[in-house]
Parts: sequence; structure tokens; C-alpha cells
Amino acid sequence: MSNLAVVFAQSGKKTLLIDADMRRPGLTALLTLKGQQGLSQVLRDERPMSVCVPENIYPQVVPGLDVIP
Repeated sequence: MSNLAVVFAQSGKKTLLIDADMRRPGLTALLTLKGQQGLSQVLRDERPMSVCVPENIYPQVVPGLDVIP
């Protein structure tokens, strides 16, 4: 999945990659975002999604690719 997301981003499409594996977040480890807030924080937050989601998005090396760990 991460390779597909990179290809989309490189083709000019704005891409959001979400690591939704709560038991073993392999994508988070692959991108060295372990320990960062992410999807679990978004799901627990009581504020509107428009406020909490942008706080938990991390830009990556590839332009156009963002990640929620």
C-alpha cells in the first residue's frame, strides 16, 4: 500500500495514507513515526474532525503524500 500511495503522490495526486492497523502498526514503523499521535487520537478526540485530523497528519518526503499513523 505504501508504494501505491507514493506512486499516486508522484503522479500529482494529493494522497493521505492512514495506518489503521491498531494491533501491529507496520506502516507507522516503516515510516519511523512510532510514538506519534495518529488515528487512535483522532478517534478518541471529542473535538470536531476538522480540528483534530489536521493536528494528526504528518507530511512525508514525497510531495503530496501525507500520513496519519
